[in-house]
Amino acid sequence: MIVVSDTSCITNLLLINHLCLLQKIYSEIRIPSTVYKEILTLEKKGKDLSYLKSKAWIFVENNFTKNISLSPPKYIDAGKAEAIDLALYLKADRLLIDERKGIAFANQLGIATIGLLGVLIIGKQNNYITLIKELVDKLIENKFWISASLYHQILKIANEL
Repeated sequence: MIVVSDTSCITNLLLINHLCLLQKIYSEIRIPSTVYKEILTLEKKGKDLSYLKSKAWIFVENNFTKNISLSPPKYIDAGKAEAIDLALYLKADRLLIDERKGIAFANQLGIATIGLLGVLIIGKQNNYITLIKELVDKLIENKFWISASLYHQILKIANEL
């Protein structure tokens, strides 16, 4: 399975010390160099990224056709645009992306997407994590925004209500 990620899924899992969940679910992840540079900004905030840098299952891709990222829609940032370009180039099975407009744009281009909360649900279904609520609460503490109704819906799907 070919999986490409934008910045948010990786950075948020790093912040709650659960990046390993991506490897357990997908074996390997591909990211464009712009996404990698965005992730590295966490070091300036004091986050130790040695775990990320030592992982041979996260591949930084530089050589691929760039169309969207040359002239992205105003609502798509550089990292998302390059992740979408890479997903198109690799004919990825999944694009890990959270931002609503980015998801809609990727879906219009025929790219299957999944967000961080979907990854957590898969993790729970495969017994890689025991409680989604605990992780979502940590995400919220780290400024991950989720509506009250979606929070309730995720816990219901995870059988944690």
